[in-house]
Amino acid sequence: MHLDKAIDEVRAVEAKELEEKGYEPVLTKSRWLLLKYPENLTEIQEIKLVEMSRTGELNFKLPQQEWTGSGAIQTAHFASEQMFMMKSDDQPENHELHYLGLKVAGFADLDEAKYNAPEFARSVLEILGEFIRDE
Repeated sequence: MHLDKAIDEVRAVEAKELEEKGYEPVLTKSRWLLLKYPENLTEIQEIKLVEMSRTGELNFKLPQQEWTGSGAIQTAHFASEQMFMMKSDDQPENHELHYLGLKVAGFADLDEAKYNAPEFARSVLEILGEFIRDE
């Protein structure tokens, strides 16, 4: 299975689970964002865009690592991609983080989940990086 198909399948499952739980399916309609010419981006897609200067400095158009939302579900952007946290369905006393189709659970409260979110984001990016092959 190709990586793009695997990611699409994971994103579809995550989006469906969110929608079934009554949350906005935040992972839908973002697949082609980086493949579009900038002048063809919608206003919402443009907000998600990351720009890189000639010196390699990244400029994110969205605030990074700032949590927003209600107590039930909160979101923040890490590397310009949305992470969200919510109470676990399996164990309502625990919280879980979702990022790029992967999830980690077992946090006692929102503060513990927020504290661990940066490391989770780094781990997810490292895991996904392993799927990139040099040909």
